[in-house]
This record gives sequence, structure tokens and C-alpha cells, in this order.
Amino acid sequence: MGRFSKSNLLDGGGLPFRLDRASADSLSSQLTAGLREAIHSGVYRPGDALPPMPAMAASLSVSEIVVRSAYRRLAEEGLVIARPRLGTTVLPAKSPVWRGHVLCVMCDHDFNYQLSVGVEKMRSLLTKNGYLFSQVTVLENADSTIDCSGLDVALSRPVDFVILFYDRPNVARRLLSAGVPFVVVGGTGEAPPGCVGRIGDSMKRAVDDLVRHCRKARLSRVEVISCSRFDNLELQTAKLLRRYDIMVKRTVLPHDETTNRCESAMRAGLDFVEHNLAKRGFRLPDLYFVTDDWVASGMLAAFLSHGVRLPEDVRFVCYTNRGFGPIYPKPLALIARDPFKRGDEISRRIYDYLVRHRPFPGGYIECEYIPGETFP
Repeated sequence: MGRFSKSNLLDGGGLPFRLDRASADSLSSQLTAGLREAIHSGVYRPGDALPPMPAMAASLSVSEIVVRSAYRRLAEEGLVIARPRLGTTVLPAKSPVWRGHVLCVMCDHDFNYQLSVGVEKMRSLLTKNGYLFSQVTVLENADSTIDCSGLDVALSRPVDFVILFYDRPNVARRLLSAGVPFVVVGGTGEAPPGCVGRIGDSMKRAVDDLVRHCRKARLSRVEVISCSRFDNLELQTAKLLRRYDIMVKRTVLPHDETTNRCESAMRAGLDFVEHNLAKRGFRLPDLYFVTDDWVASGMLAAFLSHGVRLPEDVRFVCYTNRGFGPIYPKPLALIARDPFKRGDEISRRIYDYLVRHRPFPGGYIECEYIPGETFP
């Protein structure tokens, strides 16, 4: 991270940091960290105004949304304040500033809609209650090993609590060695040593309700579509359907997991439907249950283009994040989790542990089955 003088900064000659577009950390996180360091090092002093958002965005060739997010985070940390006509101004240092430091750790391929919502919910609640909230990304290599160098740097500074997303044995061992208490969000099974608890997602109630609906509708053939041979939701649903003598066909659609993952999954769903409809003598199942919402989007587009009617020709259910699922003229039947409610619940449990000093309330957050017109 390069250094520039304040005079150069103010006359437009440069900024006291650079953004790395190859980094796994988001541009807004990098900008927040750069500005925070500039304030702590005295490049910006109390009373100084940060560059206006349009000027900052133009200097860094980013959108104003990135700048607005960084300025908002700095305001939540108590480093700046937005004032009419004066812009965003650096505040005098307070002592003590924070009740503690909470570090959020995730892998470079973990970023998705529900995770982003959850992280922002945690950041908002904890910063409002006096906790410094920061993020670090561990990089997963092609051979599935994890590069924890960024985490090691983060742990070289005082950290009071860690939120670890999903099961990362190497990361958990580092946290245990550092003596930092942590919670695991996501995953299943026993919590790793040193972990104060786990907050996971449970599909059991939703799958039970879906299978109960299938039995009530007297279905005989269900095809379950997924993108992975190890999709727990797909395996769980297929196992329960077979228990009640409902014939199940499991189909795994290949797609690109690295670049353009969403577009690839959507295309896989569309090609799957078009390929089957072109086969002589092909018969639609009683129900498609699709465990990936992007695959579902592709399938629904193909149904519409070929005149396949839901639910008259085939019933349809998909798994998705509520409010962020596929679009179809009729309300879809869903197994869904609500990212906002989930983020609020996880944040509340962490808040109760850190602020109210209660035993950590781990356990699972239930998804729900939502009937719709595609499976009446």
C-alpha cells in the first residue's frame, strides 16, 4: 500500500492507498481499510474532510456505491461523520473506542447473496454496540489446501472473537492455537475444538413438509435436479421420498463452478429441458424438485419457450433464498431460507454471547416449505 502526502491527496495528485482488483477482498472492504489506515496514521486528521464521493469514485475508477459503503462503515466505527455542506469529516479519537474486535473469516469462494446479507447484519448490530468488525479472506488453492497468510496477519493484532463461515479445519486449528474464541456459521456435525458453538441451517422440517405434500398429491415419479453428487438437500429429499415408495430419479447437471457460475448453472438447466423435450417418447415426471435456483431459472425459461405448463404438465418446486428466487408468471412452490431473518437471528445470538455474556445459543435455523401454484 503506497504512501502519499496529504497535500498530494488534497490537490488530486493521488490517494494514500491503492485498490487491488485481483484481491479476494471486495473493493469496498479495501477502500475502508485504506481510509482507516490513513486516519490512524494522520494522513487525515480530526476535522479534515474526506474527498467527496464522486471525486473519490473517479480517482479510483469505482462506482459511488463502493465509496458510499466504505464511508458508511467508517461512520459506524466512529471514525467519521457525514455533515450537510461539510461532507464526511474525520472525528477526534476517543478512548476507549471499542469494546472489542470481532473478526469475520470466510473462504474466497464462499461469497453469495445470503452470506453477504448475513455479514452486513452482523456488522451493523455489533458496530452499533461498540465492537470493531473486520473481515479477512482465506484463499483455497486448486489442491484444496488453504492459504492462511492473511488470517495470520489479522491474528497478529488483538482479536476478541471470530465468526468462521463453514468448516475449515486448518483455520479452526489456527484459532485454537491463538486462543481466540470462535463460532462456526454453517456446516453440520460436531463443533470443532475451541469453538463456542455452531449455527447451521436445517432442511428437515421443510423436506418433511414437501414429502408430505407429495404423498397427499399421490405422486409416483419425482426427479430431483442438483449440481453436485454431494448435495445434502438432494440426498435427504430422495431418501425420504423412497421411504414412502415414491420413485425418485436423481440428476446431477454439470456446470462451471469457477467463472460465470450462475450463468453456467442457468444454461445447464435450460439445456437439460430442451434435450429431454427433443427425445422421442420422453415423459415428464410428476414433479421436478430443483435444489439450485439458477438451474431452476434456466428450466423455467425453457418451459415457457416450449409451452410446457406448470402445474398442468408438470409440477415444480425449487430451493432458493426467499425474495431472490426465479421469476415465473405463477407463484413458485419453494423450499426457502430468508437471508434477512437468518442474518438477524445469527447476529442476535452473537450479540447475546458478546454483549449480554450469555452461554452461546447454538443450534440450527429451520428453512421452510412454501406451497405455490406450481405445486398446488
